[in-house]
Amino acid sequence: MRLIKRFLILVVLLAVAGGAGYLAVWDIKSPMRTIVEDVPDDRFDN
Repeated sequence: MRLIKRFLILVVLLAVAGGAGYLAVWDIKSPMRTIVEDVPDDRFDN
């Protein structure tokens, strides 16, 4: 029974480490959309 428990703990730790490693090297693409917004001059203090 102790061997099964150690094996399950090892599997869980490897899964967590693998998930963390995947998230660390995941190349998330940034959105490539141009945003143009007119800001009126009266919003700025001079």
